[in-house]
Amino acid sequence: MFEYSPVPAPLDTTVSVMLVVWCILLVPWVIFSGFMGAGLGDGGHPIAGEVLMWFALTYPLLLGIAFYFKRRKPHLVWLPALSFFAVLASALFGTS
Repeated sequence: MFEYSPVPAPLDTTVSVMLVVWCILLVPWVIFSGFMGAGLGDGGHPIAGEVLMWFALTYPLLLGIAFYFKRRKPHLVWLPALSFFAVLASALFGTS
């Protein structure tokens, strides 16, 4: 009646590749996250410092959400890209 398999289905290629890419991009974040607060104290561009802090705080959280839902909602693998889009929008609209 119920088909239960203890072995989960394999991940889609796109999901597994993007999770590896996001984890590779996490390595520089771990190294430089301690310096992110310096962007707030320079007094030059406060919006740029806030966007940088937003990126530093939300990227690992969004990556964790993407990993948690990788089998149930595989389209959430693109969620960490929101952090990068915020930085790009800040640069494009001249707020940094």
